[in-house]
Amino acid sequence: MKFSSYQPVVNPNTINPPAVQAPKDMEVYGTGGKEWTALAGAVGQATKVLAQKQDDEDAADVMDARNRIMTSLNEQLYGEQGLMTLGVGKNAKGLTDRVTQAIQDTSAEIAKDYNPRVRYALKSTLNDNMLNYQRIATGQENRERESTEQADYQAALNINTQNAGMTWDVTNALTNYENDTRRIILAYGAKRGWTGEQIQSELMGAITKQVASAATAAITAGNYDRAAQILQVNRGKMDQNVYNQLYGSVKQKQDVAKTYTTADDIVNQCWDPTTGRFDWNKANELIKQNSYRNVGGQGTGTSSKESFFAAIEGQESGGDSTAVSPAGAVGIYQIMPDNWPSWSKEAGYEGADPNDEAAQRAVGKYKLGQYYDKYGPAGAMVAWYAGEENAKRYVKGETTDIWGRPWDAPQSNGPSIQGYVDSVMSKLPAGEQNAGGGSGGIDISKKVYYTVKPGKEGEVTNLGHSTWAKLNALAALYEQAFGQQNDYEPFYVTAGGSTKGHNPGSKHYENRAFDIAMDSLARHPERLQWLQEHAADVGLKPLNEYAGYGNEQWADGDNFHFSDDGGDFDENAYMGGSTGTAASGETIYDPTMEKSLRSAVEAALQDRTQAYKQDKQNHFDDVEHAVDTAGSFSAAKALVEGDTTLDLQQKNTLIGMAASKFGVNRNTGLPTGSRSSGRKSSSTSVVGTSGAKYTVKEINNARYEVEEYYERMDDPNDTISRTDQRRYNKAANLLQDIGETGSGDNLASSDALEMARHAVEVTADDEEAAWYLISNYGYSEEEADYYIKQAHSD
Repeated sequence: MKFSSYQPVVNPNTINPPAVQAPKDMEVYGTGGKEWTALAGAVGQATKVLAQKQDDEDAADVMDARNRIMTSLNEQLYGEQGLMTLGVGKNAKGLTDRVTQAIQDTSAEIAKDYNPRVRYALKSTLNDNMLNYQRIATGQENRERESTEQADYQAALNINTQNAGMTWDVTNALTNYENDTRRIILAYGAKRGWTGEQIQSELMGAITKQVASAATAAITAGNYDRAAQILQVNRGKMDQNVYNQLYGSVKQKQDVAKTYTTADDIVNQCWDPTTGRFDWNKANELIKQNSYRNVGGQGTGTSSKESFFAAIEGQESGGDSTAVSPAGAVGIYQIMPDNWPSWSKEAGYEGADPNDEAAQRAVGKYKLGQYYDKYGPAGAMVAWYAGEENAKRYVKGETTDIWGRPWDAPQSNGPSIQGYVDSVMSKLPAGEQNAGGGSGGIDISKKVYYTVKPGKEGEVTNLGHSTWAKLNALAALYEQAFGQQNDYEPFYVTAGGSTKGHNPGSKHYENRAFDIAMDSLARHPERLQWLQEHAADVGLKPLNEYAGYGNEQWADGDNFHFSDDGGDFDENAYMGGSTGTAASGETIYDPTMEKSLRSAVEAALQDRTQAYKQDKQNHFDDVEHAVDTAGSFSAAKALVEGDTTLDLQQKNTLIGMAASKFGVNRNTGLPTGSRSSGRKSSSTSVVGTSGAKYTVKEINNARYEVEEYYERMDDPNDTISRTDQRRYNKAANLLQDIGETGSGDNLASSDALEMARHAVEVTADDEEAAWYLISNYGYSEEEADYYIKQAHSD
């Protein structure tokens, strides 16, 4: 703090006006008694001057002392190591007391240097300044305390969020963090006077972060089922936009993972690991078999499912979480004690108290949801009341339960199974009951009525079942309305279930929306109008995304959007025009599923082929090292010939390498210098097993031809012509006839042998097989006979 300088009335040690001079004239003060009066006045004047001097000196000292105090306090409070400088965060606690003490100590210490009059004057002079310092310290202490408490509060919530992500696979961990978070928020909110609405908002935000952290960690780990479970159990506690985005992502990843799992299974069934061959005929059959969408026994959307839960709740307990049946069933959904341990574990609530209302709802909805997805609403009711085996019979249309009684036979402990179903059905909204009826002969279980933009197939495949059924039903109605017109075009779907490229909160993120291209609709506004009017017939909500059609919010779009907001839809009315619940397991061929699966199989096969080639190369490298370190040519050759995993070319390469290493003829094992002399040998003959006679010269020439063949085989840039191959085969046959190993069989190319096997299979005898090879493939008679013999020996 800066103070103005003090200008004393009198200069220190100087009296102004100048000092009084003693009069030299004794009569200066007068005579006759007047002199005493004048003298007294002069003395009084001198006293006043002296008093004024003291006052001026004290005033200067007060200002000096004040400046010293303020300078010292400024350094103590705001210097580099000052109390106010360091009094932040947790260090702010007690800051006011420390500042007050510093003021008192500093004032007392400096005041000792001055007289009592100055010390007294300082008290009143510094009072306002000292109070100001204290107010500043108190304000900083309060602010820092609030900031520290808020930071501690956020840190506690963040720790729970981080821990939720690290323990996503630990049962009940998320519930424990939620309970701790609720305690933290209630305490913090109560201290600040939050309203109940503020507390609930803060709680939803914190729980949303924790659930998202756990679900994201499960997705990263590839456990999509666990991620979906985490989201479904906690949906009611979360921000729905966050839930929609995460669940849409999980659903898409689940579908992709399922596709690739199926693809891997198909590759495993059609791949021969010994030959590296893939049976595409069998694979195509398996791909076709796995390209059917399940349309039987499915639910009709989130809204319908929630209505179903509410109907079961009303039937079982009327919403009373404390209800206990005579048989011991507990809570809102009347879960039997024997089922609670396993069901609560499946739902992620292992060890939860069966009397806890939140746990009852989570576990009950989890299990009911499973039944609902498997058997549809009516079948799920049967499963809940009489067990899954009865549900299976019910949805298949059987006339009796597993005990051989009709569905309307009274149960010993309650109404009949059919009576229970009817009672629960009566509690569903009218639009969600199985109303039966028909749809003008439309059967969405037998045909896909829309077309898909190339590259978008996966997005349609990813649609939730209900949304997909509504899409196909709308397309079927559209075809029924306009299919007879000459310029009719089916739906052209351009976007479906997706997690990108749409506005936040879009049903695309939930796999519950799709777009239809405006190509033909723009040319036929009456058809577009028809779609707008009839989308609600199948539970869809239209939203214009095309410029010029009345909604400027989507002026830049080029599609017409249909959103599945859970509207009423009786899917069974489109299942062949039947009534009641569709049979569980009923399917429909889906070309988009086939295309996605085929792509996944091709990708998996490519990976498998690359791995196979790499394994073969690795094995070749290992054998090559063994050959290089062998002690003799015969040992190396035996090692190579005994390895059944090497192909013919690999064996030839390795034997040639061994022959070169040991300097021998690869066929005879003799030193390589014998080759040239063989051409000049005498005409002494050798009789082969066939009875033919061969001269030594012919034998050596044959050896030379075979050796030349292997050398050429080792050269990747050399191509052996058909004529040369015949010459080499003839030489190999000669050597085989005289009993030399390493010829004949080794020269039989895999392609030639494969053709011979085929010729033997498709002809009546060896003569016809030989003629088949000669006439179709240009074999000589000797070659044909040789390869046919090899085919028989195999």
